[in-house]
Amino acid sequence: MINDKKTPEIRFTGFTEDWEQRRLGDITDSYSGGTPKVGKSEYYNGEIPFIRSGEISSDHTELFITKEGLENSSAAMVNKGDILYALYGATSGEVNRSQITGAINQAILAILPHENFDSEFIMQWLRKNKASIISTYLQGGQGNLSGTIVKDLQIILPPYKEQVKIGQFLQSVDKLITLHQRKFEKLLNLKKSFLQKMFPKSGEKYPEIRFSGFTDAWERRKVGDTCNINGRIGFRGYTEKDIISKESGGVLTFSPSNIVHNKLTVDCKNTYITREKYEESPEIMIKNGDILFVKTGSTLGKSALVSGIKEDASINPQIVVLRYKDGAESFFSNVLLTQGVLKQVAAVRIGGAVPTMTETELKNITYYAPISKEEKLKIGNFFSNLDNLITLHLRKMEMLQKLKQAFLQKMFV
Repeated sequence: MINDKKTPEIRFTGFTEDWEQRRLGDITDSYSGGTPKVGKSEYYNGEIPFIRSGEISSDHTELFITKEGLENSSAAMVNKGDILYALYGATSGEVNRSQITGAINQAILAILPHENFDSEFIMQWLRKNKASIISTYLQGGQGNLSGTIVKDLQIILPPYKEQVKIGQFLQSVDKLITLHQRKFEKLLNLKKSFLQKMFPKSGEKYPEIRFSGFTDAWERRKVGDTCNINGRIGFRGYTEKDIISKESGGVLTFSPSNIVHNKLTVDCKNTYITREKYEESPEIMIKNGDILFVKTGSTLGKSALVSGIKEDASINPQIVVLRYKDGAESFFSNVLLTQGVLKQVAAVRIGGAVPTMTETELKNITYYAPISKEEKLKIGNFFSNLDNLITLHLRKMEMLQKLKQAFLQKMFV
């Protein structure tokens, strides 16, 4: 990891000196921890948070150890703000500054910079270089990193004042990302609560919360009686020869990976098919107001309402299109997220290597709906507005994450 370049592309005004290459182990002290013997009950359920590699970014831990457990093992204490670097398993290369004071196990390396070397700058540098460290030292992403590997990393860094300036700036971006992430998660939980209260509970015909002016009992309905259902079946399925690039005139074909948080996205690896194959199946030409429902695979039951689509699109064989007959698509798209429907979907998932819902099983899913279309529309509009807020914070979070990545590339050597 040697780099001859001595200055970054973007720099704060007032800083002109060349950056200097140093061995990370020469400018920091570092150590790993250990795990108290699991069979010793007196070592656990104490007051010391026991930080494992999956918890380096968390302000709480699942396990706690006692002072006796700490003293009779290699577990080592870290302070809030110390750099924690994950060495083992799926989290290898993850890095953050500890959110709490606690003890670490052997899968974590604590890194303490010497005087005149900034913790935030070093942590952000390690985060920027995660991919190159993993590809260099882990074969195919397998295996573990070690304290020796991390100490031998070559870091290029500016004088201390510039380190602090860069670290503080990137930390402020991280705080903005965290702010929108928390708002996003709070709104998701709020929606979950409204879904429980604005739709009748199992065996009941009245919701807990209702718009004023509506008092009638809700009716039990079947998906097959209230929706037209279409999917890609038989000879209309596509093969490798039907897949082309978007640039070659390919038509977007939605798959389960296009559904994230029950919203459609194209910010993923997309598949495009020939226009000829697209036009073979007019009944699955996607339009706004359609509801896409995953009928097979590990994400069986995932769904999304189509809105704002401005290009031709179709679906792959894992998805079916639901078209609600009553014109209250937003209402019905949220019906599919209620516990009553999700439990029926979960029952289908039991058994079989690849869970699959048949057309008959989908048609037989039952739910409760108000008699009044006006009430359906009000409920649908309420959730649409809530979804817009959720999407707003998700997009802000994603935009800031992309901006952060750009800063990491341009503000470091």
